[in-house]
Amino acid sequence: MSSRTRSGIVPALGAVALAALLGAAGPDCNQNGIPDATDIANGTSQDCDGNGVPDECDIASGLYRDCNANGIPDICDVVFGGSADCNGNEIPDECEPDCDGDGVPDQCEFLNGTATDCNLNGIPDQCDILSGLSQDCNGNGLPDECDIASGFARDCNGNGIPDSCDISGGFSQDCNGNGIPDSCDIAGGVSQDCNGNGIPDSCDIAFGPSSDCNSDGIPDECQLAGNDCNGNGIPDDCDIAQGAWDCNGNGIPDECEVVALEYTSPVYSPIGTGHSATWVLSGIQEPGTALTLTVRAVADIGSPVEFFTIRVNGTIMGRVFETVGSDCANPYSEDSITIPPAVWFDLTGGGVAFIQIQPSAAVDAFPPLCTSWVEAELSFMPIGDGDCNSNGIPDSCDIATGNSPDHNHDGIPDECQGAVFCDADLDFDGFIGFSDLLHLLGRWGPCPVCRADLNGDGTVDFSDLLIVLGSFGPCEL
Repeated sequence: MSSRTRSGIVPALGAVALAALLGAAGPDCNQNGIPDATDIANGTSQDCDGNGVPDECDIASGLYRDCNANGIPDICDVVFGGSADCNGNEIPDECEPDCDGDGVPDQCEFLNGTATDCNLNGIPDQCDILSGLSQDCNGNGLPDECDIASGFARDCNGNGIPDSCDISGGFSQDCNGNGIPDSCDIAGGVSQDCNGNGIPDSCDIAFGPSSDCNSDGIPDECQLAGNDCNGNGIPDDCDIAQGAWDCNGNGIPDECEVVALEYTSPVYSPIGTGHSATWVLSGIQEPGTALTLTVRAVADIGSPVEFFTIRVNGTIMGRVFETVGSDCANPYSEDSITIPPAVWFDLTGGGVAFIQIQPSAAVDAFPPLCTSWVEAELSFMPIGDGDCNSNGIPDSCDIATGNSPDHNHDGIPDECQGAVFCDADLDFDGFIGFSDLLHLLGRWGPCPVCRADLNGDGTVDFSDLLIVLGSFGPCEL
């Protein structure tokens, strides 16, 4: 008997001859009615490993695999040359994965260097790419994940796409052309994004939509906090540089310094017969113009006999809602009266003002259609900061530049105080008398900007008193 070869396979001649000589019946594994030995001897069945069992039975029992279904155990295909086995794993090459269909198993292509597997998934890189399992956005034949892992390509935003492809594919913007997505420039602090729109500030300025009026590299909209008094979206310093008036050089456009002061009362409820409202107001600046008292109310004020009387420190100033009121108006009814500054000062002396809102007897405090309430607002231009002639220039600048005279040094241009004017006519009634004297005495002492400082030395004292006393009588030009 010949010697054993690879995997224990021996020539089958001895077994076949023995079976023929003996002529004895034996196993019939394929159940064809012919003993296995006779099948093998007659060539009806093959027995490539010489174990006396037809190959089809070895395969059926699981002793051997037949991956190519040719009826020959794989090991015999390999040993006797029926199939190649490039990697020596006793599996015919035609049964091994071959993603590119070139007849060479993928594993053998790895071994001989004709294919790479950078991501170690057992699939040649070119097959990963062709099948769509991996992307190769830059077309270098390597999956993107390998370009990124090796450091050949950057992926600053961690989305698995090389930055260059993010940019070229339109997935990310690179407004400054530095090869880095804008989002990464911002996240890494390379670029600023003060307005949080995802675009570097430099690009916002260079390509819109932002302006940079002072060329400091910061979009204007990021410099408006506390620096855009007129709300026009332009920093105040740029407004001024572009021609807005700033007559006193304080960095604030003049238009923002002539805004009326406004004081608003609490809401009083209910309001009607037996329920008036008194607003106590103190510490306000001295008015430089007429004062407007606006009253807003939801109340029973739908007829001419339903109105509110306004008093300041007990003196009647006028009525509201005699003609414009509505019963339980939505959102409210509104009316106003005007109080001359001299009258205001005479009544308050520059001190506390008690503003009373007194409903007429016909006003029901508890109307069936609403809960009644009232509030008031007092507005005026303060002395020294107003714009009484409405020329868009603060009064203080009009006076300082000589555009308007201010003979009595009260901080109000003379043209705003009547056609007939003289220094000591402090209440502007055209006559210098006892009321002017009371006005002066009420401002006695330090008074940097007030009408009673007749000589303009910042103090109301005997020199100013002498001017008033010496001017008693009609005011003449």
